[in-house]
Amino acid sequence: MKKLLGIFISFLQFFSLALCAFEELGKIDAARKTHPEIFIPKSIHEIIINGQLSYVFAGQAEQLFSGEFSESESELYEEATLDAKSFFYEKLSKGNKLATVAMSHCSVLYRYNDKKNYIVILFVPKDFVQVSVQNQKKCLPIPVSSRKKNSSKNQATVSGASTNSLFNKNIASEKHLSEHLKMPLGDQSSISVIERRKRKYISKLEKNPNDSFSAYNLAKMYENENNLEFALKYYQISLNLASKDIFFDSQEKTNMILSAAQLCERLGKNQLALKYYYLILKCDTSQKIRQLATTKISQLRLKTME
Repeated sequence: MKKLLGIFISFLQFFSLALCAFEELGKIDAARKTHPEIFIPKSIHEIIINGQLSYVFAGQAEQLFSGEFSESESELYEEATLDAKSFFYEKLSKGNKLATVAMSHCSVLYRYNDKKNYIVILFVPKDFVQVSVQNQKKCLPIPVSSRKKNSSKNQATVSGASTNSLFNKNIASEKHLSEHLKMPLGDQSSISVIERRKRKYISKLEKNPNDSFSAYNLAKMYENENNLEFALKYYQISLNLASKDIFFDSQEKTNMILSAAQLCERLGKNQLALKYYYLILKCDTSQKIRQLATTKISQLRLKTME
């Protein structure tokens, strides 16, 4: 009973903080008109909230999965919050690995889902933010210019999820696939075994766009050749096809997800890798694989906070 009472009190405290901020800037439609800049992910601005000059910063999580694999709201909220804080720490530390950013009294200003992206906007009073650098005794807040545009490096930290759609609806229209199919076969003896295998799987995909195994085999071949972007593309295609087949072997499906997750790590797409590892936890798989996914999630979350 005491535990339930404690949870209820914590909820009321959280709700009161969010409600104060909500009233301070008005309802979300009004805030969009008066402060459109705060609704841009990967941005930091200074605004008076509850009478205090505060940093306002946003993050987002892209809804990539659907049907049985769809992410829960709590999962999207957690990812978007992590995305916002990771960017905030990176921006205030100015890329200095010796710098440590600490903050308290951080609260939610708005959170909403625009059908594709789950957006979380946070705020923290400047007085409760400190940046310290090793070998320096004094910790001073580092001002952030609200007018400074995001660098290309920061834009790249969106995790690749916005530029690499998980679900490719029309395999036959893939540019890479079409180019392969138009290549003259010529003298088969002059073509390597690997290249012949590629053409075989590509041909099978042309005849049957729902052939997930051909897409998966192509992905593994491209990964072996270190052609990682194409490998990831075909892993995503194979997983998309497998997710639509209710009779598809669950362990094979897990293997596809695991392969995609591990490749995302190699490519440095940590946020996308996180999504795949979370997805594994929704699958009917062995305890060993679940433990691996759980460990990877913890490691990747720490990486995004560094």
